[in-house]
Amino acid sequence: MTAPQRSESKELLLVQSDPGEICRLEAAFDDVETPTTIHAATDGFEAIRFLKERATVDPPSAPDLVLLDLHLPGKDGCEVLEAIRAEPQLRRLPVIVFTEANETEAVTRCYDAYANAYVPKPTDTQEYEWVAKTIDEFWFGCVRLPPVS
Repeated sequence: MTAPQRSESKELLLVQSDPGEICRLEAAFDDVETPTTIHAATDGFEAIRFLKERATVDPPSAPDLVLLDLHLPGKDGCEVLEAIRAEPQLRRLPVIVFTEANETEAVTRCYDAYANAYVPKPTDTQEYEWVAKTIDEFWFGCVRLPPVS
């Protein structure tokens, strides 16, 4: 099987309250094959507002993928996920929970709220690069993403 061409740029919404995490992920995505624009929201309310605004313009311009931390001020990540799934214009948006929380209860709660994947946060720079390349190869290279709304 031949790998698809990934010249089309993608947009990713990173929902993360830690500026250091945002910088690490931005740096990791700088090295992936697919040109990727990263938008950052630092709390749950900001993330929902961003997504609703982007989904209601004509034509909709929601990001291609959301990387969502669970530990957020305002609404926690699972509440953000539930809000995304409750919005008809956003419910098809792929959401990857990307967090340190690795307890069975947190994993179960996120999948019950229809997370597309649950990825534990890396502990070093090389692991961040590996996660970014894996997301690029799978979500931007192999998977056919649905249109939003």
